[in-house]
Amino acid sequence: MKSTRLKPLEVLDNYTRAQIFNYIFRNSGVGYNEVKKALGVANATVRHHLDILIQTGYMSSISRGNGTLYYVLDKQTDLLTQRKAHMDRTLENTIINCEGAIKNSKRKIKA
Repeated sequence: MKSTRLKPLEVLDNYTRAQIFNYIFRNSGVGYNEVKKALGVANATVRHHLDILIQTGYMSSISRGNGTLYYVLDKQTDLLTQRKAHMDRTLENTIINCEGAIKNSKRKIKA
């Protein structure tokens, strides 16, 4: 990864980078593909801007078995907060999947 010469206050001057930052700020713990899809930005562009945001301390990432999750950093954000956000998203997805499975089971029983 190349070193950036951006000053901290210049990092979010780039429109695309600011969009990526804002999306992750509103959706803490989101994955790379979700960012790319939501913003309609090319692979290399997303990677470039994420690298800069991480390198300049605006963001952090946590690698998981199925990908990397991104988080905006501030003085109140720490690893426990990041993990809680990830666990909340995982729990929410599990509940949604279970509700879908229950509905499908009920349809099969009625048929």
